[in-house]
Amino acid sequence: MHKAGRLDVVWATDENYVFLTGVSMVSLFENNKFFEQIAVWILDDHISDKSRERLAECAQKYNRDIQFLDVEEYILKIKRTGAMKWGTGGSYSTYSRMFLADLMHQYGVSKVIYCDCDLIIDGPLQEIWNFPLGGGYSWNGERV
Repeated sequence: MHKAGRLDVVWATDENYVFLTGVSMVSLFENNKFFEQIAVWILDDHISDKSRERLAECAQKYNRDIQFLDVEEYILKIKRTGAMKWGTGGSYSTYSRMFLADLMHQYGVSKVIYCDCDLIIDGPLQEIWNFPLGGGYSWNGERV
């Protein structure tokens, strides 16, 4: 496969799901080595320093970039709506993805692939990355 340019990928996680995010990241890195650059963006809902360090070490091992974005202000907005925690671990972090367009715009990023933390990426993402969004912010696939 020929070299591809830059790929931006986002995960939303808190301490309860950070280990799954790490596994998902490795599956991304292993199956998308042909991308010259992969930028990982973590919507960080109170991840511990140790967990941040481990994710950063993982990205560094593959020579990839990683940024941790504090989403506390967005989580507070969600809590004020009365929304219930998500999942068995009781987390608000998954809601932060609703603010992706706003968050990424602040960093000059106009296109990302959002991954749930329990997603295993078992192949290249180039076809998905090149899918035309027609001016939209997102596209949801039934099966990837």
